[in-house]
Amino acid sequence: MALLRQAVAILLCFVISLSRQSPIQAAPRSDGEVRRTRAAGSDLRGLLPRARKPVPSLSDLGCDVTATGNGDWMEVGHGDDFVMQARVDDDTETLYRKYADHTDPRNRRVKAREVTVAFWKDYSKYAVKHLRHIVYTDMANKDTLRATAYVKKTWDPDCSGGWCRVSWSNEDAFAYLISKSPHAAGSNAIPNEFEEFSRHYVSSFDWSDSDDDMDEDWFRANFLVYE
Repeated sequence: MALLRQAVAILLCFVISLSRQSPIQAAPRSDGEVRRTRAAGSDLRGLLPRARKPVPSLSDLGCDVTATGNGDWMEVGHGDDFVMQARVDDDTETLYRKYADHTDPRNRRVKAREVTVAFWKDYSKYAVKHLRHIVYTDMANKDTLRATAYVKKTWDPDCSGGWCRVSWSNEDAFAYLISKSPHAAGSNAIPNEFEEFSRHYVSSFDWSDSDDDMDEDWFRANFLVYE
């Protein structure tokens, strides 16, 4: 009888241990990334901090678009409140954003990330869900520049070929970028905010790492999809 009770106790401990495992597990590396998976039967809606909304069009947001005369770069304005330049590269599923400026950052009538994904919706030949990279070029934001410099000094990320990468699996460095860089934070908010990105997550952040002062600084957010 004592042996039976001991066996039951061991079985209960094993079941409890399984129940405490995270619903998101790391899978083998794929395309240079650690890809996330969801456990069978898990409810994706359970990952949401709030209800998502559809990606709007630029006209839904009240934005105007004009050609810049510089290749396929377009300028997007929202009254006297906001302006940015952007272009899409469908071959690499990438949206490039040159800048995004609010006239009064404390009284924003439109979010930069709303305009960014709306631009992809309107100008990419692919469905919204195919966006895989957002590149912030001509990057002069001091918060992001300070954050990437601190991450490089503190966590020794993978840096080679003139750029650095921090994957989501490097939890401390990844979380620091999200907390300190508005570009990282804004990109990371997209999957939780828009329906078309409900299966996406930010897998890594990249940034330029050049000693040449003439080279422009850039920052990139990379998205993958839950398997």
